[in-house]
Amino acid sequence: MSELWKKRREQTEPDPRIGTQVFAINLQIIPAPKALQEIVQLQKKLAAELPAGCFLCPSHSLHLSVLPVIWARGDYGADVRALWAATSRQIQNSLSEVLSRQKVFSLKADSIEGRAQAILLRLSEHQALFDIRRAAITLLERHGLAAAMPDLAHVTMFRFSQSFDLDLVHDVVSRIEQPPISWKVDRLLLMEEQTYPSLVSLQMAEYSLL
Repeated sequence: MSELWKKRREQTEPDPRIGTQVFAINLQIIPAPKALQEIVQLQKKLAAELPAGCFLCPSHSLHLSVLPVIWARGDYGADVRALWAATSRQIQNSLSEVLSRQKVFSLKADSIEGRAQAILLRLSEHQALFDIRRAAITLLERHGLAAAMPDLAHVTMFRFSQSFDLDLVHDVVSRIEQPPISWKVDRLLLMEEQTYPSLVSLQMAEYSLL
């Protein structure tokens, strides 16, 4: 049984939701133009060596997810569109109040990580990001929406459309030199995700930092 579990862990996990319509509301950070260009170049280097079955997330979809307000995979036990319609104005006002006190901060790429579900560009944790997430979780709970603290800061560069040996990903990742990617975060965006993963999104609000 343990050997079978181990074998499963060593395979990539195809994501059947790629390209499907969803309804999700996400608080996001978009990389600054120079950083975005550097991430795209990194994707190209990886894509040249990765096996078939890797879905490259297009440049317009690249982001750091601060917090899912309405999660694409969440079970809210209700019509999520109606739930959002009833709370959206109050939540947006509360976010505006919280973020108006937040100062500009910097994010820096830490490592490339291959996981069973995706290939990530991990970013170094910043206290400001933790504080924003904690404040957003608190205000969402006040409006009856549950949210958990994300376990890392990252930009998803690839997802998987096929299952194959995860060691193939690890081998490529280990050979690719990571450029020194960093940028200053001076705004956050509230986005409505319409096609997964953020292939089609609608900007709902922009919050400028101090």
